[in-house]
Amino acid sequence: MTRRWLTPGAHSCYTRPRMTSLPHSVLITGANKGVGLATVAAVLAARDDTFVFLGSRHAQRGDDARGRLLADHPAWASRLQVVEIDVSQDDSVAAARVAVARQLAAGSTLSAIINNAGVGGDRAMSEVFNVNTRGPRRVVEAFVG
Repeated sequence: MTRRWLTPGAHSCYTRPRMTSLPHSVLITGANKGVGLATVAAVLAARDDTFVFLGSRHAQRGDDARGRLLADHPAWASRLQVVEIDVSQDDSVAAARVAVARQLAAGSTLSAIINNAGVGGDRAMSEVFNVNTRGPRRVVEAFVG
């Protein structure tokens, strides 16, 4: 059974699959498109024993990405969940950590974190530094300690 739930500190709802008891779980940030989405698909295709948290700065974009993956691979539904996470914001990362912890079986931790979120282009250097350098550190410190 799936339920609607709110991530602490967020304003949007997500579909919450049952708590994962798979032996491995992975958080992939920046996973709603491009390399991140391809990484989600590769992990799910290669590892039947792995649950993937698809990290997306915007919940709707994450939900859309999940929908595209499940359209081709409906069997992945029980092993894939969207987690809203903006790696440039401490409060967003903290809320994502709470959301992930609620989904993991008691005593479980993430097996891996893939810090894929990043920005570039004509953005201010301070924004690029905050996302691309501080972001991965922020995520690791929140999830690993």
